[in-house]
Amino acid sequence: MKILFLKFEKYEIHLVEFDLDSKGLIFGEKESLSLNLCESQGERYKKILDELLQLKARFSPDIFCYHLPQKIMGKTNEERFANESMLHLFCFENQIKLESLYKPFVRQRLDISDKEFKTMVEKEKKKISQEQKISKSDKTLEGIAFLSLIKNIL
Repeated sequence: MKILFLKFEKYEIHLVEFDLDSKGLIFGEKESLSLNLCESQGERYKKILDELLQLKARFSPDIFCYHLPQKIMGKTNEERFANESMLHLFCFENQIKLESLYKPFVRQRLDISDKEFKTMVEKEKKKISQEQKISKSDKTLEGIAFLSLIKNIL
């Protein structure tokens, strides 16, 4: 299964490509897409849709996953919320499965306590950062750890 993991920021989209097979998650390309040159919100949303269309053609993903940090959940005035809404629209229009990776959702899917979940996430982040040479400050690390923890449930 081909997975594209995305993390939205106000003017940037981070993405990591994965293959999921019997061996687990296999890391592929990692890159960032800039939205800085867009002068208006409409132009930025158009660019997001264009970039998603190019990613679909380039990677042929079976599923898109995105990480939503819990600290911004519910804040509809955030640009990230609008950017993620564009992802939802794109996946709906193109009939691509979409998974939101945020703490309560992942913890619920694993059916474990909050304390146990925090421990698992920290262990997974450490493992990923060591194996993949991803720094602990990398903006995608927590979301990738969430994906890794629920990979068998997708």
